[in-house]
Amino acid sequence: MKINLIYLSENRHGGWVTYTRHLYSALTLHGCDVRLVKLRASSSSTLRDFGYGLKYASLSPTDIVRMQGYSIIVAIQKNYAGVAGDILRHDRSCSVVLHDKDELKHLEWVDVSGRCVVIRKVNAKLVDGSTYIPHPYIPWSFKPIKKTIHARSICRIDFDKNTDILLGANRLLPSNRKIDVRGFENRLYTKFKLMRQFPEWVQSVNDFPRTQSAAVDLLMPARFAVDMSVIKGDGGGTQYSFLEAIDAGACCVIHDEWCVVKGEMKPGVNCLTAGGAESLAKVLKSTPLSKAEELANSAKSILRAHRSSVVAPQYIELMRGLYER
Repeated sequence: MKINLIYLSENRHGGWVTYTRHLYSALTLHGCDVRLVKLRASSSSTLRDFGYGLKYASLSPTDIVRMQGYSIIVAIQKNYAGVAGDILRHDRSCSVVLHDKDELKHLEWVDVSGRCVVIRKVNAKLVDGSTYIPHPYIPWSFKPIKKTIHARSICRIDFDKNTDILLGANRLLPSNRKIDVRGFENRLYTKFKLMRQFPEWVQSVNDFPRTQSAAVDLLMPARFAVDMSVIKGDGGGTQYSFLEAIDAGACCVIHDEWCVVKGEMKPGVNCLTAGGAESLAKVLKSTPLSKAEELANSAKSILRAHRSSVVAPQYIELMRGLYER
């Protein structure tokens, strides 16, 4: 089965990229012939580096709508909304992934009913006939190592990630309990938000490489993995930073607003929650390490629903259904 993954974005870091890498791997492991495509002014036979072990083909707008096989638009940056609409109108069997409700505004002027994949159950209501498919996750094979770092964050350093909560907690934590903040940095956020409030922040010193194992490698020695993400009206399910933490055996500490929506993440069962700097500092200071290990082990069961053997057949069934209707 030939499948085109159409990546309509220039983002080189974050959830879109991670999702694309895992979906590519999941479909490939299931025997599909997968091609990753990016839009360019003209087509080229030269494959280019996407990062995370993948190569992509460059296609012009004309060629991208003429592709053979099944197609999935896996990411849409706002400046690509017009092209996304053209593809979806031309190919009625093409499906599109909505990672969160904010992306829906890029598709307001094209009918995508019955063709949307959402990666958390709460978002299935966004478009009529949406299909919920858990985002795929390919576990990284590694040998367990000693936990020598108390807390680490590998998610983006950005507004919606509430990185200021982490830095506020660090001011309250002793040196052996502080959060090591990693991840790709939105420099506008750090310049106009973080550095004004936290002058001790130094820009772009902790970024990590765009390799398949980088996030898990960073989290393997950590006891706690911190992610204070909040998306209004969203939550309950997983993000890739959660899955990477679970894979690495770190205890997830997430924002309590994320768990207002019921889903896979269950406070006190497979994760811990906090709502601000003080409560985050308290969690990281007072949680017994035995409890953190217990929660991390309990969370391992979450990975089952994201396995390639579970997720890939759902995508294949959806694409065949769209092609045949």
